[in-house]
Amino acid sequence: MTAGATLTMADVEALRKEPSAGQRAMMAEKVSLLLTDGRLDEVERRTARLLVEILARDAEIVVRKRLAHALQYSTDLPAAVAKSFAFDVLEVAEPILQHALVLEDSDLLGVIARCSSSHCVAVAERGHVSAEVSGALIARKDETIAAALLANAGAKIDEPGYHLVVDTFGSVPRIMDMASLREALPMTVVERIVTLVTDSVRERLTARYEMTPAEVAGIMAQAREHLLLATIEEDADPDDVEDLVRTLVRNGDLTPTLILRALCMGEFVFVALAFANMAGIQFVNAWQLLLDRGLTGSEKLYDRCWLPAPLKPVYREVLAVAARYNYSGDTRLRGPFRSRVHEWGAAKLGVSQTMIGFDQMVTRLLLDTGAAASERRVKDGSPVH
Repeated sequence: MTAGATLTMADVEALRKEPSAGQRAMMAEKVSLLLTDGRLDEVERRTARLLVEILARDAEIVVRKRLAHALQYSTDLPAAVAKSFAFDVLEVAEPILQHALVLEDSDLLGVIARCSSSHCVAVAERGHVSAEVSGALIARKDETIAAALLANAGAKIDEPGYHLVVDTFGSVPRIMDMASLREALPMTVVERIVTLVTDSVRERLTARYEMTPAEVAGIMAQAREHLLLATIEEDADPDDVEDLVRTLVRNGDLTPTLILRALCMGEFVFVALAFANMAGIQFVNAWQLLLDRGLTGSEKLYDRCWLPAPLKPVYREVLAVAARYNYSGDTRLRGPFRSRVHEWGAAKLGVSQTMIGFDQMVTRLLLDTGAAASERRVKDGSPVH
């Protein structure tokens, strides 16, 4: 067939009887050229589409592959064929997933849920990727998929999507560097990324988003405290935690914000040990006061340790969350407790929980309510006024 030739049902019958996969593959390419040529009349166009649908069901990959490559940019590609090819083997699916405009987000989400990582990379490379599709791609938690998505300027990633990137790949320098290069990052995301990248990338980010040195220093200090607490094992021996507290006191690193961050993270043993050291009382007494469900004892303990008044509301309200859900430091319930603190803190800051990471939420609360006090150091045996 040549461009402008007439297509008839006889061509359809001839195709059905063609025994050679090679010949059918050639036919696939020729029919595709005719369909995209723009000179077929309506009857011929229907015949061409019927031929395409027959070829799309061919058992031989080479036929389907030739058809997919020939029609990947075509607006005349039947939607049913595009959907079928999207779930096909990669060599058939890839050009369709990358370029076919007839695929809808629902089709792409189905591919992301059911197909291989390589299929997802092809989706991530499309000329336009919606925020919903981007979110589903990030949720695959695959570094290769994330890299392809972040490298695609045509991919829209919303704020929750960026936070999921940081939550999932915060320890992967390559992904964090790629995320830092994206245009118009939300400031909540910038604040998280600056704690995870190299000095040169941090300098570029802070210059682009006009962050002051003081802002960066505060965020970095809080990130170090979060990292320190994150190293405490869930089943850590209390003696080991006590050794850590003593080391922090000795080095002048037991800050009010570190103690309150530990409280938000549900590290109640650490908090009670810190209070016991600061108040000069036994651990068991500090523990009982901390977990006073009426909050009277816990507030007296806070005042006795001379912690900053601006941070006291955070202390009181986190303990209220603990009392409400009967949390008393049990490691098995720490995850749910952190989620509830995350929900409370995000609401207090007036942002959606999906728009701010847990560690960043804590940082915001502590810096917003007591930035100056957070820099004070608790010295061994000396109160903080």
